[in-house]
Amino acid sequence: MNRFDRYILFIFIKYIFIVQFLIMVVTMFASALSHLKDFAKYSITFPQLIKLELFTLPMGVNSVLPITIVVSTIVTVFILMRSKELLAFVCIGGRIRRFLAPFVVAALFTSCFMLFFEYTIYPNVRRAQQKYMTERIKKQKYVDQRTLNNLWTMDNNKLVYIEFLDPLNNVVWNITEYMLNDNFQVDMVKTIQKAVPDEDNWTFINVQTADISVTQPSIKNVPKEFCDSSLLNDLMSLSAKGAKQLAPSEMFQAIVILKKRGLGTVNYEMLLGSKYANALSIIVLIIVVAPIGIDFSRRYSPIKSSVFSFFFGIAFWAVLAVFESLGNSAVVPPFIANFTPHLMFLTVGIVIMYWREKAH
Repeated sequence: MNRFDRYILFIFIKYIFIVQFLIMVVTMFASALSHLKDFAKYSITFPQLIKLELFTLPMGVNSVLPITIVVSTIVTVFILMRSKELLAFVCIGGRIRRFLAPFVVAALFTSCFMLFFEYTIYPNVRRAQQKYMTERIKKQKYVDQRTLNNLWTMDNNKLVYIEFLDPLNNVVWNITEYMLNDNFQVDMVKTIQKAVPDEDNWTFINVQTADISVTQPSIKNVPKEFCDSSLLNDLMSLSAKGAKQLAPSEMFQAIVILKKRGLGTVNYEMLLGSKYANALSIIVLIIVVAPIGIDFSRRYSPIKSSVFSFFFGIAFWAVLAVFESLGNSAVVPPFIANFTPHLMFLTVGIVIMYWREKAH
């Protein structure tokens, strides 16, 4: 890496930190406003609110990094174009593809950093935030919900086992409740094949109750039962809020469980693919945005080129949203829905890059 590459990287990384800091401050302020409704409800103190918002900072890094990269790339190209340094680079035989090399290298490291966050940082921060919110703010007992399957918890005098909690499809599978007496002995065992929310109550499907407290245990089968369950309400609410922040390994686990039951996995496959697609978008956006801002003609306008570059970034997210909608509706397979926009815009970026090289 020569001195010019290091100089480009210095400008690029400097503005990544500046833009990321500004976006995170705005995000934190907006998140704090959204929690104001809980301020009076749970008597949240100002220090508690600040600490609660600090948990959101690392959780919002990956979501805003793509737009940070777009803005930082546009600013870097703008500075090099205005100072004529990029013109000098081209005049001595430099190619635009060579100019983009430091950006792509930085993007590769950023993509790996984003995936590292998804696998390690996010799950731990999410659990820490949920624990703090439950114990310190709501003054309730926290259920350490590390995964969506094989959950054990206590609910009053019942020991409850849940095989799989599916927040995206709003279903709880295979619940077993062990009713305990005063001596902590099991008196009754209740198994529920499936539970789905029904307005304020829950509908239990295929309920079997075994009374083992008597000499001759009795078994009662009910095809459908309506019940109010605060435990399931809390668990489902907790899971639904953090569903999009699940680690890829947790989503893989959910997909395997659903496939064993012969159930649809589109929602989880879309979310899983979006995590890798979001990391890959860093590279694609740089290859698309940077060449657009390079123009050595007499009609060159730095403001116009910057706006045009940002427009292509917005167009990428718009197309991504359309394909995401098609994927969630099962119109196209999840893999195609997640990565087709990347292939389209990567092709556009390479064509523009070569066109710029030929023009200059």
